[in-house]
Amino acid sequence: MSAQAVVTDKMIESDAKSTGDVLSWGVGTEGQRYSPLKQVNANTIARLTPAWSFSFGGEKQRGQESQPVIHNGKMFVTGSYSRIFALDAATGEAVEVRAPPARGHHAPAAT
Repeated sequence: MSAQAVVTDKMIESDAKSTGDVLSWGVGTEGQRYSPLKQVNANTIARLTPAWSFSFGGEKQRGQESQPVIHNGKMFVTGSYSRIFALDAATGEAVEVRAPPARGHHAPAAT
């Protein structure tokens, strides 16, 4: 990731009130997973549809293993075998994928 984007303690503390980023597990320090978005409510929930999808790899790679965090339009999420993915949050395109050196014959190489 070419440029560092700073996330401060104050930003994390106010994460539950922000609608632009998801900076902590559970959307806020209390981990309640509540979103303050006004557009998503009991009347609109049935109309939600996926904007994009992303494949974390083949069957042996087990897919996503954490709640994503989102900052400055990038989504960061981990997958199996300690891989981390940086995705464009608007399009789902992979910006960067990092993986530790493969250990054994089951761990995949970085894509």
